[in-house]
Amino acid sequence: MGEVDDLIREARAEARAAVKARLRGRFERELIEEAEKRLARAGADKPTATPGTGLWVYCVAGGELPDVPPDVAGVAAGHAPRVLRAAGLAAVVSEVPLDEYGEEGLRRNLNDMEWLEEVVRAHENVLDAVLGGGPVVPMRVCTIYSSAQHVEQMLSERAAAFGEVLARLAGRAEWGVKLTADRDRVAEAARARMERVAGATAGAGGSYLGRKQQDMRLRDEVDEILTAAAAESHARLEEWASASELLAPQRRELSGYDGEMVLNGAYLVDDNRLDAFRQVVSELRDQYGDDGFAFELTGPWPAFHFAGSQP
Repeated sequence: MGEVDDLIREARAEARAAVKARLRGRFERELIEEAEKRLARAGADKPTATPGTGLWVYCVAGGELPDVPPDVAGVAAGHAPRVLRAAGLAAVVSEVPLDEYGEEGLRRNLNDMEWLEEVVRAHENVLDAVLGGGPVVPMRVCTIYSSAQHVEQMLSERAAAFGEVLARLAGRAEWGVKLTADRDRVAEAARARMERVAGATAGAGGSYLGRKQQDMRLRDEVDEILTAAAAESHARLEEWASASELLAPQRRELSGYDGEMVLNGAYLVDDNRLDAFRQVVSELRDQYGDDGFAFELTGPWPAFHFAGSQP
């Protein structure tokens, strides 16, 4: 379900076309399997055509988590999120009709990309709404239990593990940094530097073979520049983070970003170091901006990459 977690983190930034592309194929199968596994583990029977309701779990937090604001909608229309408390913990849940979110319902609705996008965005919106109440352990999309009793049982059985994660996340949040490059602008800057070093002028003559070799050297130089910029940026950013993870760059046709993404990083940053972390991003913009690079800082996010695997 890693692809699902990635989708939650990126949903606000990506165009609808990106959501469509990422949700087809493997995601459909895994989401259905996850639903079946959750319900079976919770002791529910395999859903029938009209199976009643289950409880969708958004996240787990400390017992002091405030109630969810009343204007926040759940993934299923008419079922507002609420907080269940047990074993000193709080789980944010909402009811979902299993004729729509059970196995057969998912098979039918996963062909409706508008429905699927709304579900993912609603899941994320609930997480956004409760994030200000303290650290949360975000649960994967389609974490469904058959009853409040089973959710409370899960909290009790995993209280120690959840407590350790929440203690580690206290006073910290996940932030994302994406570095994109306009390859043509980077190449222009690199060409100018190469010509200055060689004592040449732009548009200088030469043999066809010589120009081709020059073009090959320029391509290699641009690749090295992109790699070095990503490596330096990540190294400087992770100095101010408690933990970091490099993610696969998003493809241009899926992400909606201009240019080529050369860094897609997630950083767990202490609240009291956030200003310094932001300053590093600003300094990197100043350093690389004139050469065709752009930095985007996003967050705070629930700590999807740093909360560990969840049930």
